[in-house]
Amino acid sequence: MKEQILSHLDNPGQLEKLYRSNKTGFKQEFSSIYPQLSGTALADFWHARLHYEAEDVFWRFNREFLFVVIAALVAGILVKLPAIFPISEAFYYPRNLSFFVLPPLMAYFAWRNKMPEYSAGIIAGITPFAWYTLMPCPTTRVTPLRSPAFTCLCCCGYC
Repeated sequence: MKEQILSHLDNPGQLEKLYRSNKTGFKQEFSSIYPQLSGTALADFWHARLHYEAEDVFWRFNREFLFVVIAALVAGILVKLPAIFPISEAFYYPRNLSFFVLPPLMAYFAWRNKMPEYSAGIIAGITPFAWYTLMPCPTTRVTPLRSPAFTCLCCCGYC
């Protein structure tokens, strides 16, 4: 293996084939001859590749996870409002279905993109509900169709 590595040192494709055919043998042999080859770009690349220690992926309780859990709880409470209070489901769900998901989603992305808190709060909370109050009564039938698009436009900053 050592001779093959030295003979194919100028051929990266062949070195890759050697590596894939016997990974542990290639790593041992290459590590033994690397001190002679150090300084060449290809040898330095293979040394870095073979001795790279990846950071362990671990799950931890961080602020982002907490934010997602709180947003899911708020969305769940909003979905259950007709069961908690005497609100007609036929009236409540068609008009507010998009607001169970979109405002928490907008708030999450505003937070991830480090938007100022005041503008994120305005976009995620006040804007969609102000849209309902400013609309004339006859158009309330099409409000559930237009409000998700309006909310996304507000989130992207086009309004």
